[in-house]
Amino acid sequence: MPATALHTNTALSPPLVTPVALWLASWYPSALDAFSGDFVQRSARALSAQMPVHVLHIARDTHGAITTSQKTETRVTGQLTETIIYYYVRPSGMAWFDKLVSTQRYLRISKQWLKQFKASCNGRPILVEVCVAMRAGLLALWMHRRWQQPFLVQEHWVGYYTHLMPPVLRRNALFWYLSKRILAKATALLPDSRHLGAHINATLLPMAYTEMPNAVDTSLFYWEPKPAPSTFQFIHVSTLGHQKNTDGIIRCFQQLCSQRPSLKMELLVVGPDFEPLQQQFSTVPNLRFTGALPYAAVAALVRKANAMVLFSRYENLPCVMLEAFCAGLPVIATNVGGISYHLPPQNGLLIPSQDEPALVAALESIVTQYARYNTPQIAQQAASTYGYANIARLYLQAYRQYFPQWFA
Repeated sequence: MPATALHTNTALSPPLVTPVALWLASWYPSALDAFSGDFVQRSARALSAQMPVHVLHIARDTHGAITTSQKTETRVTGQLTETIIYYYVRPSGMAWFDKLVSTQRYLRISKQWLKQFKASCNGRPILVEVCVAMRAGLLALWMHRRWQQPFLVQEHWVGYYTHLMPPVLRRNALFWYLSKRILAKATALLPDSRHLGAHINATLLPMAYTEMPNAVDTSLFYWEPKPAPSTFQFIHVSTLGHQKNTDGIIRCFQQLCSQRPSLKMELLVVGPDFEPLQQQFSTVPNLRFTGALPYAAVAALVRKANAMVLFSRYENLPCVMLEAFCAGLPVIATNVGGISYHLPPQNGLLIPSQDEPALVAALESIVTQYARYNTPQIAQQAASTYGYANIARLYLQAYRQYFPQWFA
């Protein structure tokens, strides 16, 4: 099934009885990991401007950093309520047994909370959305079986591209069996890229889907004027792992510096666990690492940079690319996943994955032809597409499509 177009002018009527959107999040920022699933949080914030949203995330506190039993934290911001439940399982020394106990504890805590939540709604419609199928989708399956509760699945996980994953990162047969069960019971899929939706249909099971891009916080990522650069700054933001091929970026930058010494360039690499790369490329001129930074600090660096460079081996729709667009940066990225749908020529350059000569040429082209990019226009168009207001509109449009009984 083709994905729903990003832009429509369909007017949205107010709901007859405003449902509450319950998001069951497999990934979500917490005191254990401030960055896990932060893109889910941004989408929840966007939607909460239009309707009540309650996010539930249950996290195993493996090392007892937050609790040695169970702890619940709830934050309320406007119409967004975020409930994070931490739980601890005392290790037995047998990993398989600890995992089994953890799963049982996860399900027990979840079911108890969901019963209380349903009772608190007093018959008000609940619109359930699973944010990444495994493992929060197990809760949606339980709700579907017990209460005939329909649900959607919002999906971001790059692991569906199994053929591109290193063997050590591939999941086992049980994981895929449960994932398929979750998706089979879902009303529809909301993938962050059309490519991911089509891939799941082709490789796992056929199902309706509507593309739902990641939301960008345009209060942090926005265009600001800057003088013509004396030193052109490329920025790369990622987790710096195998998927992102950061070492390939540095090799290409080093090669261009050697070939064109007259070009004044700098490469700023933002991300965690950079020390091995720093040691490997210690002689590369104008290469700088920042390490992991708070989100606002990353945004400040992106706004000051001239262009972003990505070289992913596999991808869905990278948040950092959309954030760079909202800041007016042209982007070099590889033609993998959903990137090509969102990277038109006026916004940068698309190159084949792992093609280092193509990346060298793209880096040179961006520097020497930078004036052809209308950076304020890139930012304006991106903000209207990926900003909170439009993403909230797309969610409401999808909810109205898949659950018309709750909307006029």
